[in-house]
Amino acid sequence: MAALLEKLGRIRQVINVYPVKRAGQSSAQQEVLTKRDEMQERLIEILGLRPPKSAV
Repeated sequence: MAALLEKLGRIRQVINVYPVKRAGQSSAQQEVLTKRDEMQERLIEILGLRPPKSAV
């Protein structure tokens, strides 16, 4: 269990915020998860966690 929690704990989410291009618009954001190994991907799937829409 400790190893699985450690694997999950290594996943990070970064939110890139881009400046407003035109007055009146809100800033654009992109959510990105760090690279994940196969076990982390499987844990995300098993736990029903939703990865961000944008992937880099």
